[in-house]
Amino acid sequence: MGLKFLAVLVLIVGLLYGCSHAEPCDNTPDITSYELSGELVDGVRVVRVEAYKFGFSPDNIAVKNGEKVKIILNTRDVAHGIFAEGLGIDIKVEPGVEAVAEFTTYSKGVFPFRCNVYCGSGHSKMGGLIIVK
Repeated sequence: MGLKFLAVLVLIVGLLYGCSHAEPCDNTPDITSYELSGELVDGVRVVRVEAYKFGFSPDNIAVKNGEKVKIILNTRDVAHGIFAEGLGIDIKVEPGVEAVAEFTTYSKGVFPFRCNVYCGSGHSKMGGLIIVK
């Protein structure tokens, strides 16, 4: 128990020390540096996203705060999906069809999304960001 306890203690102290500096501990991007994604169609920002093993194109989606957004998802290979808890997105898509998520943004920030359909060994790394400017 003594050696395990010491190892955990060293890990915790290291994490706390690393986060106590003036630099941020997270990898939050500068949201002002992203160009808006997709195009405006009748006041709605429409963004087409293609899923594939093991990624999304685009994997970073930038929209304006207060905008109505429509994400149109398709896949080039197997079933995939997009789940973004902070924005209420939970869609799945099969090959040959499109899935649509529509939402309005209410706060600025960075919202991670991930694939919500297991698609193979690289599934856990499949994700992206929705940047609300």
